[in-house]
Parts: sequence; structure tokens; C-alpha cells
Amino acid sequence: MNVGASNLYVNGGKVIGIIAGTIDCLLKGTFIIILLDIILGLGEYVLLVAGVGLITGHNWSVFIGFKGGRGIATALGVILGFQMWEEILVLILFVGILGRLIVYKDSGFWCFVAIGLLPILCFAFGKPSSITYFSVLLGSLLICKRLISNGNIVPEGSVTSTIFCRLIFDRDILSKDYWVRRG
Repeated sequence: MNVGASNLYVNGGKVIGIIAGTIDCLLKGTFIIILLDIILGLGEYVLLVAGVGLITGHNWSVFIGFKGGRGIATALGVILGFQMWEEILVLILFVGILGRLIVYKDSGFWCFVAIGLLPILCFAFGKPSSITYFSVLLGSLLICKRLISNGNIVPEGSVTSTIFCRLIFDRDILSKDYWVRRG
């Protein structure tokens, strides 16, 4: 079971997918971090632990048998909550617009690129080491979710190709069209 926004977009329609993505990003991610930071005035490390908890809770929800979405929208919301404006701008301009819309139209691949770039951007823009380490942990959580999926068993004989496709494209096979239409 995958209750993430992109899965709801494919299986439930555009409106449901956009609503779910907005909720995952802004309510589940951004709002909680802002609530803890600005309203409750909690410290940096509490916010970082909360960010990890938000993404972990989304990816492996106790309410649906430790399954869940991929965590991309929630992670984006947490990054917005941490006000990482330079990183967000670079990721949107170069990864989102140039990469996804112009070079290669595969969101899974560009999310993989963004996951890898975030710690580099944090370092380049002089973020505190705690934020840079957090971005590495965030990326590790997102990559872990890709690799183990929702407990889907890797078909015998295709372990290497399946793991590669999960890591790079966030699906079990190369063909995006076949993957989306698989049923």
C-alpha cells in the first residue's frame, strides 16, 4: 500500500493527488516545523528530530502496518519549515525546471538527484553542520524507503536491476509507462 501523493495522483486523479501532496508538504511538514519553532520556541535539535520523525512517520506509518508514501512531499515541507530558501531555489530551478521539464521527464530520477544535491547545497551555502547532517539523514531515509519499497519482494533473478531501478527511478523496472499501468 502506498498512500503517497504521487500514487494517489495516478490512481485517484489529479485533484486528489494535488490535495494529498499539499497536505503532506504544508500541513504535515512545514506547519509542524513552524509550530514547534516559532510558536512553541523549541530548540534546533528538537526541530531536527521532529523533521526526521515526520518523514519516518509518513514513510512507515504505524496506522497502516508500517507502510506509507515515499516522503518526498513531506520532506519538501520540512525543508520549507527550516527556511532553506537557497537550497529550495536551486533545486526548483535546476533540478525541477531544467532537469524534469526540459532534459528528462522522470520525477523519480530527479528526486534522486535532489536527494544527493541537498547536503552539497547545504554545505555550499554555509548552513550549520547540524542542518547539513540532517539533510544527509533525510536523504538516507528517502533512499531507504526507495530500496525497501513497502516490503515488496524483489523478483528472483532480477535483484541487481530491481535495486538499481528502485534507487535511481523509484520503481522496480525501467519502463515508467509500464510501471504506472501495471494494474
